[in-house]
Amino acid sequence: MEERSQNTLGSHKGQWPASLDPTQKFSSINLPNPRPTVRARALGKNPKPGPGQGPKRASNDINGCIFFEWQNKSIESMNRMLESNEEISSMMARFEAMEKRLTEVEAIKERLTEVEVRLAILEHRNEKHRTQQISPMLARLGALEERLTEVEEHLAIERKRNLNRGEVGRGGWPGTRAVDGWSSGLQPIWGSRVKDERREGIQRGATNGRCGRDVGRPITGPSHLTVDVNRTRTSNVMDP
Repeated sequence: MEERSQNTLGSHKGQWPASLDPTQKFSSINLPNPRPTVRARALGKNPKPGPGQGPKRASNDINGCIFFEWQNKSIESMNRMLESNEEISSMMARFEAMEKRLTEVEAIKERLTEVEVRLAILEHRNEKHRTQQISPMLARLGALEERLTEVEEHLAIERKRNLNRGEVGRGGWPGTRAVDGWSSGLQPIWGSRVKDERREGIQRGATNGRCGRDVGRPITGPSHLTVDVNRTRTSNVMDP
């Protein structure tokens, strides 16, 4: 054991070999890029910059700054990714809402197509119904209107004929007869178109045309005639 330790540690017992002595420079050791802080700690020294030299940053500080800068950038990129994920989520939600609305619109469109088809069927039925039932009714209505026009023309002719047929001399009035006129209590139809005939009838019938059984009988008639029961003659307010 002692020989092995001597061979391992060198000729001096309990001492480091020159190649592994921590008090020696690292140039004797084939190590890649030794850290100055580790070397300073190993040497127990605190190296200070020389005159005219600024503070020097150790390689581990540079690496740490690089690491923290990379970490900050990664955090920022992660935040951007999260924001983009939120935007994507909102866009997806809007897309789903639009897709749902599109489905509803398609359903409404299908319903509208059905309504249009039913409307076309109803229009066809209405046209058929109009052809079969309404058209004959319209024809009958036209015939009735023509018949009504003929009847009105006939009534106008008869009315004019009756107005011209007034029986003067028996208490009648133009357009009436004594049987169904004043004697039965019915009043004649007065109008401006028979003004001349009326005035002429008053003068010829009610005043000078009285004869026979009508003499001495009171005359009841229009309100513009004043009747004197004591005389056989009526005074006409319309006379000048």
